Amino acid sequence: MTSYFAALRRRLVLPVTAIVLLVFQTLAAPLTAQDIDYADVTVKRSPAGITASYVLPAPAREFTFHEILTENGPNASFRDVLRDNVWILLDPGMQLAAGVVSRIDGRPFDHFSIKISPDRSDYGRIYPALVPLGEGVVVGAEYLAAARTQMATRVTFISGGDDIIIAGEQQPAEMIEIFINQALSYADLDTDEYVVFMGPGTYFVDGLVRAVVDPAAPQWVVDMVLAEAEASIEFYEEKFAEKISAAPTFLITYVAEGYRAGWRGNVSAAGLIAMRLKGEGWTRQSPLLRRELALFVSHEVNHIWNGRRYPSNPGDTWLFEGGAEYMAVKSLHARGSISDADLERLLARSANRCLWYRTANAQIVQDMAPTAVYDCGTFIQWIAESALAQGEGDVFSIWRELFSIAAQESLFDTDDFLELLARSQLGGQAIQAISLIMEDGAAGRLDKVPELVASLGIPVQDRKQ
Repeated sequence: MTSYFAALRRRLVLPVTAIVLLVFQTLAAPLTAQDIDYADVTVKRSPAGITASYVLPAPAREFTFHEILTENGPNASFRDVLRDNVWILLDPGMQLAAGVVSRIDGRPFDHFSIKISPDRSDYGRIYPALVPLGEGVVVGAEYLAAARTQMATRVTFISGGDDIIIAGEQQPAEMIEIFINQALSYADLDTDEYVVFMGPGTYFVDGLVRAVVDPAAPQWVVDMVLAEAEASIEFYEEKFAEKISAAPTFLITYVAEGYRAGWRGNVSAAGLIAMRLKGEGWTRQSPLLRRELALFVSHEVNHIWNGRRYPSNPGDTWLFEGGAEYMAVKSLHARGSISDADLERLLARSANRCLWYRTANAQIVQDMAPTAVYDCGTFIQWIAESALAQGEGDVFSIWRELFSIAAQESLFDTDDFLELLARSQLGGQAIQAISLIMEDGAAGRLDKVPELVASLGIPVQDRKQ
């Protein structure tokens, strides 16, 4: 049987002859390269990585790289072990330490080049700087930029041979230019905003969903990702009453390290969804793994609307991630991919994990471990929808209103969510349970939650499940 992937490959869009220039801006006011001084960076793919060549607007004694945004936020201590470990200066007499380039003799310089190898780990960072995708690479462009307080940066990615370059919804190009304004603040920025693929054109598949596929990725995984992405897009377009403007692009990376199947993903504002799959476990299909992969894809597709097209307050992680997780579960159930029993089991698992964590940890939701943010966020969405289900709508009705708020006010937040929920007949009861989950206080306060949610039709019993 011809696979979905093989059928799409016949529609391959190559060769690319036009040079496409893309300029990404993050400020409302137009900004051109003539307005400010900037570091000019040229990036080309090299064996097992990339080479970045820098030309500064004027001689300097130090060049400080863009601040790393970790999962602990902008106040995390700055210790640039990423660059110090795998970035190699190619110029004699130059050194790199703690994210700062300088000459060993302390004299000024106006240019340098760096060979950058793939990250050893993406642990603790929102997005890795460099990930291998087959013989190609996926680059997080902010890591190449100057510190926000020093200067702006123009990064020009140039292909070679049969390579292509892809960023977001755009077609494959031979050159892409990204201008990163030095005035960016943490609130304005997502580090996966400027995600770029550089590599063989034969990896690109064009269709209703576009993809750049690692040739090592198991075929069933590729087929399922593309099919699930199409189904999820159709589902969310109906629920949100809004179609996407262009086909998203999936970057499917696979590394056969270790046995256990692991995954991580990010969605860029430009419609690029990066999926990083790891472990030999992906070579063996199972109903459980297929379900988890489907949830992963549907979750990431949800972020095209939730958080990207319509951003939320960066501090309200539980709303952004928990909302995507809950709506992904609902998506699979509505399309018949999971049964009623599976739906209740998945939601109960999140609820019990959330209560177990919040009993053991008094920190507020925003400071919780990543998995707890997902679980508590999912539980809160379940509580909200259970209150709304008494004939007043569902959780998607709230999210459509949240998106309307973001369209008018640039973002939505927890207060908006709770205010919309409060308008429902049982909203006050739901908010009472949600407040106990979110607020600091003695662990004993959570004993009231099962009773409160039980009257909304939510059974929560075993907290250690």
